[in-house]
Amino acid sequence: FERLEAAVAVSRYELLVKLMNKRTTYQLAVEAGVMVLEETDLDLFERVKSDLIVKPVRGFGGKGQQILRPGQTLSTAVPDFCRHEYIVQPFLEGAREFSVDFSIDLNGSVSPLVTRQRIRSFAGFSVLGRTASDRLDVIAAADNLSRHIASHGGYGGYNVQFLDHEGGPYLIDVNARFGASSSLSLQMGTNLQA
Repeated sequence: FERLEAAVAVSRYELLVKLMNKRTTYQLAVEAGVMVLEETDLDLFERVKSDLIVKPVRGFGGKGQQILRPGQTLSTAVPDFCRHEYIVQPFLEGAREFSVDFSIDLNGSVSPLVTRQRIRSFAGFSVLGRTASDRLDVIAAADNLSRHIASHGGYGGYNVQFLDHEGGPYLIDVNARFGASSSLSLQMGTNLQA
């Protein structure tokens, strides 16, 4: 790589282990002062009173997620439910989703943040978005999180996702890689890979 004048930026192993688990990712976010949705403690056979989302703690792209509606129980909706393997949170119907792309160089400096609203997704990946540079609340949360990640040995490309709802934005996911739609960042004027 030196001969090509190229560098490889890989985050510290301990950080990557945390980011591969939604529960420990949310703990990291709270340390950074970023809001997350509270985890709901629900008995397996208890009837749900409001909409909830059940997500695998190691899931990605919406795979394995289930929406529980009032009257349903965890035991019927997610038969293989195990508290260590899933996280239960409020489901925010109609919430707007935002993605923020950034990179962290080998000196720990964070690139400009590229913020966009997800308009349409397919199989959990954004396929249509628009700039959201006016969303200062989302940008501030992403800035806090990006600097916290950098202070824990984060390097390379990142994509973080937020839901905007009453009292939000709430962090919902951190990808320790360039997002599938990070090419939109280049279209918006920021070359994160440079």
